[in-house]
Amino acid sequence: MANLDVLTYGFAFVSDQGSFGWSSVSLVTIGDRKLRIDTGPSSRRAMVYGALQSRGLEPEDIDTVILTHLHWDHCQNVDLFRNARVLVHSKELDYARSPKSGDLAFAAGVPDVLGRITVEPVSDGDVVAEGPFRDRYAGTHQGPPQHLGRRGW
Repeated sequence: MANLDVLTYGFAFVSDQGSFGWSSVSLVTIGDRKLRIDTGPSSRRAMVYGALQSRGLEPEDIDTVILTHLHWDHCQNVDLFRNARVLVHSKELDYARSPKSGDLAFAAGVPDVLGRITVEPVSDGDVVAEGPFRDRYAGTHQGPPQHLGRRGW
């Protein structure tokens, strides 16, 4: 059986002077496997770490990190999970190598961080969790260039 646990809740703020937001960070437990969905912004690093510890977990206990996309609020803490398999959509990885000029949501330095860890590209329909719970991810086409979304929960 799979369990979804939100570790930190995201939010969006919009005003006449602009907008910003932070992503939610979740933990999916499938048997003894632990999957992270996004890692959050660096400003929430202590919260992310504390949320794990409050559940009796350390970053080393995470098997897989799924980065839905490489905006700063989704991926800046990926380096905490050095033992995890890190999955990113192949089109997002391509974009990270050459982001559009003026894309303020793209996290500067992400290609450098991703170059220091093992990242596995995934594509539409790839299976990322096997066993009693089978999970497929698909591009949701919600934003440039390819966000990952969950199908079939």
